[in-house]
Amino acid sequence: GMEGYVAVKRRIFANDGRGRAAIVGIDDPHGADIYEQRKARGHGNLIPIAVGKEVRGGVYVLAGRLYDAMADGGGDSRGEDSAVMAADLKDATDLRGAHNWQNAAAAYAAARALGLSGSEIAAALPSFPGLAHRMEVVATIDGVLYVNDSKATNAASAAYALAAFDDIYWIAGGRPKDEGIEPLRPLFGRVRHAFLIGDAAQDFAAVLEGRAPYTVAGDLATAGFAGSKLGLAIIWAVPLGAFLKFVLNEGLARWQLATGQTLLEGAMAHFGWPLKILFLLYFLPWSFFTGAALISACGVTMHAMIPLFEDDAQARLVFGIAHSLVGVIIAWGGGFKWFGRIMGVCIGIMFVAVITTAIMLRPDLSQLTSGLLRPTIPQFSAGGLTWTIALFGGVGGTLTVLCYGYWIREAGRTGPDDLRICRIDLAAGYIMIALFGMGMIIIANGIELQGKGAGLIVSLADRIQEAAGNTGRWIFLIGAWTAVFSSLLGVWQAVPYLFADYCSMLRTKSGPESAPGVKVIDTRAMPYRIFLIDLAILPLLQVTKPFEDVQKYYAILGAAFIPFLAALLLVMNSRTKWVGARHRNRWLTVVILVVVLLLSCLAGVVEIRKKWAPDKPVADHTAHTISN
Repeated sequence: GMEGYVAVKRRIFANDGRGRAAIVGIDDPHGADIYEQRKARGHGNLIPIAVGKEVRGGVYVLAGRLYDAMADGGGDSRGEDSAVMAADLKDATDLRGAHNWQNAAAAYAAARALGLSGSEIAAALPSFPGLAHRMEVVATIDGVLYVNDSKATNAASAAYALAAFDDIYWIAGGRPKDEGIEPLRPLFGRVRHAFLIGDAAQDFAAVLEGRAPYTVAGDLATAGFAGSKLGLAIIWAVPLGAFLKFVLNEGLARWQLATGQTLLEGAMAHFGWPLKILFLLYFLPWSFFTGAALISACGVTMHAMIPLFEDDAQARLVFGIAHSLVGVIIAWGGGFKWFGRIMGVCIGIMFVAVITTAIMLRPDLSQLTSGLLRPTIPQFSAGGLTWTIALFGGVGGTLTVLCYGYWIREAGRTGPDDLRICRIDLAAGYIMIALFGMGMIIIANGIELQGKGAGLIVSLADRIQEAAGNTGRWIFLIGAWTAVFSSLLGVWQAVPYLFADYCSMLRTKSGPESAPGVKVIDTRAMPYRIFLIDLAILPLLQVTKPFEDVQKYYAILGAAFIPFLAALLLVMNSRTKWVGARHRNRWLTVVILVVVLLLSCLAGVVEIRKKWAPDKPVADHTAHTISN
């Protein structure tokens, strides 16, 4: 710690001998205290050095100019109270910053004590090449100076570099120290943009939020990243991902209409208690983190539209609670018909807003056509493959796809003859999802996404404004809000169905012979309403945590479900005894489900690695400074 560090410095002077020069920096309280102690003990050759203030009998730097006020003239005629300018350190380009000026003053004092003249020392100072990794000039390209300051592993060290420049592009991260970058707040005004990497990225982002623009590596939404980094060439992955999710939902509906059971009911009946226990162990944490993620997302989006609060965490919590309460009111008292109408309006606004924004940005039609018809993966070995796989998994829902079975029951679709209308319904829905995803890629194409949370949304909206005006900006913001709120509303209304159905199955005898007939979940019953209230309240405990942490756990849990669902449909819908010959999987469906299983497993691994194990930094606290 600092106390041990200071103690070591004191011991240096304890053995100096009375005739030897002692050079002490007095800019900080510890150095000033050492100087006063040595002075009180009658040290005869004590030389103070400082930056930003005059010192008697020593060496100091004011406004980049080094002054010699040492008692011994050293060839220059002056007394103890006089000082002459010995060197202009602004000419020494490798000695930028107050800390280097202090080092130069110390070196000058040491050389003077050894008998060199001030003019000799001043002539040599500009030739000093600097130290590796400590404000080391790497290059100057197109008028931009690149500086490597990766030796700065704490805020105190980084402060000197930030104070030495204006208009800084700052790469910072690595492993955080205890104080983080909080002490650097007064210098954030010098940072034009920060790029945050490594383990410390999210901690640093929380401090920079609202004070300096920044980008967190890996912090971008999947479609937005694909559009921003990979361009329109990756757009083919969206309709393919939507088609694969359509196959899953069609299989779910086919099972239900053929057997009269939801897929969950059928799985519990045929696989018994092991699956019941496994499902509950997955379902409860998934509900908790999904609820927290959706509440946070609604709060973040509303804060981007209506910035009433200075503190982002407070805004996320207040706006999130308001959205959660509205969702409870609609799910509690509105019933399925009102829910369907409100969802229809929200989804319509969301779809129209995103597609309108994409059209207003006037995408290159030749690139768009090429991206759809000629599948390629740009930057294949540099992250392109990873994000393409993640894009497959990011289209459509996860556990919420099970809720489709309850919705079609509410709509009165209960028999095999309703399968055709369900397929049409699902096809229309996933076509809209595909168009929405492609619209997001078009919107993000060529735009440098910055920040996280509300900062990311505002950054994207601002860049849309540059291309499509204020109207385009607000159309996008409204579309973003309806997208996250409709997601929250869908979960609030549908997920309690799963819990109520699960409770019902616990009270019935297990086994396929006990499969119940068509049943409709009573949304006024205790299991449904208790879980609805829990879903709206308990996740608030997680909302107070950083937004990216909530999203991390949500993404990891969500990534694990789709391969499980694909495997379940492969087994259950391939048994003629269970679904009948008419509704069993055909060979093409089996092939597609195998592809879904493999891709979703790969996407799950990618998502978990991306969220849980970020790239390891090359240094404890990388702090490269780029100034122009």
